[in-house]
Amino acid sequence: MTTNPSSKTTANALSYLIIILFFFTIFGIGSIFIGSYLSSYLTILRGGILAILMAGAALLVILGVPQFRFENLLPLYYFLAILWVYFYQVVLLYDAPFHASWGRSFYQLLLLLGMLIFLTDKKIERKYLFIFVSWITLNLFSLFGNHRPDYVFMLYIIGIILPGVYFLVLHVYFKYDGSFDFLAKTLSFGSLTVLAGMILIMFLATVLKIGDITLARNASDLNFGAGLLFLGWPFLTWKLKTKKFYYAIFIILFIIAVAVLSFSRTTLVLSAALLLFTFFRPLRYKKLLILMVLTLIIVAAIMPENILDFWMRRLNLSNWSDILNPQSSTIASTLTEYKTRMEIWDTGIKYFLKNPLFGQGLGSFSSLISLETGGKVEYSAAHSLLITVAAERGFFGVVLTLCIILYILFSLFWRWRIEEGDSREFFKISFLSFLCFLIFAHTTGGEIMRAGTVFVDSTISIFLVVYLIILLSWKQTKENLNSKNDSEK
Repeated sequence: MTTNPSSKTTANALSYLIIILFFFTIFGIGSIFIGSYLSSYLTILRGGILAILMAGAALLVILGVPQFRFENLLPLYYFLAILWVYFYQVVLLYDAPFHASWGRSFYQLLLLLGMLIFLTDKKIERKYLFIFVSWITLNLFSLFGNHRPDYVFMLYIIGIILPGVYFLVLHVYFKYDGSFDFLAKTLSFGSLTVLAGMILIMFLATVLKIGDITLARNASDLNFGAGLLFLGWPFLTWKLKTKKFYYAIFIILFIIAVAVLSFSRTTLVLSAALLLFTFFRPLRYKKLLILMVLTLIIVAAIMPENILDFWMRRLNLSNWSDILNPQSSTIASTLTEYKTRMEIWDTGIKYFLKNPLFGQGLGSFSSLISLETGGKVEYSAAHSLLITVAAERGFFGVVLTLCIILYILFSLFWRWRIEEGDSREFFKISFLSFLCFLIFAHTTGGEIMRAGTVFVDSTISIFLVVYLIILLSWKQTKENLNSKNDSEK
């Protein structure tokens, strides 16, 4: 029996129409009933987005029930849902407090519930359970620091428990023969969308609230979001040579946009180095190199004046001639900033030594720096991943974090050396991009968990457990990849 193509097309169109109608219905309900409780700006839009987020999280809770059997799909949806939680900050752009309240974190709690339901009937190997329990237990001490914030339990749930449970979910994904290619595509799509969302938030804050894009960077936290760019880099660029030429151009332009709008010199330099290594080292990419140079010239020519001026100040230049004739004031400015960063590191180390075993409490660094400076300076992190973790979580937390980072780094390097073909290319790019992330995290401050922006940094934790589970499960994953490649030949 043959299927009529026209009837199939009609059925697909009807399905899309139903989905669109459902989308608008949920959006309308949220706009009317939730929007009325929000104050000032864009209440209709924010209420509708909040309703859609909650409906999506509730659906994932339902799909986690064992009889639905979505072992190979739900882990991918969970990743996107966790990563996209950043857009919750769009909803709360003007009302959000700088702490993780229960109401603000209800979305993540729903996702956590869905993942726990998903795991109820799954068999988890002891090695992965041991890692999960160690992660939960050794970070538990940070709940009892002397300077812990009032919302420390919520920070622990979102920044520690949620990534740990997702680690187990991904273990189940690979245990049930989950596709590595599908995971890589999901990570790529998620990275693109969340970074694009950060740029969107920056411009919304510029137009509607702050009025200066160089200040609106803080509204989107694109500086710290650049850490996500380095962690998502291998998934964005792996196998890119097999894609359409215009897609490669889009990825290059997008990376340049994130690097420029981060207003981070570290991010700009590291992104440029990774771009050169990823795309332009082989001679066959020389056209892309020429195109990139032309793109940079065009971007510099059309860049808004306030962005250009801010970058001049970031480079400690009053005009472009200072590049050839540096002034003493430029050097003094650089040394002053360096000294300030060293002082921040010293503060973190000082408070670590005051309570080296248990730390001062998860999310406490903003209180520590305020206490140290009499409230004159505010930093939510120490501009260094390990110093922040050491000050907040103490010896146990920093040793565990260091072990995870070193395991990922050296395992990526080892796989780069022993793998072949596409796998070798993936691990080569992964090692270099993860190394760039570590440089970024120890100079700019892309901490695993910060009190000020739970949403951005908990997604960094999610990326770290993704790297960890890929490496721990690579033997099984490689067998699945090989069998797939054999079937395609």
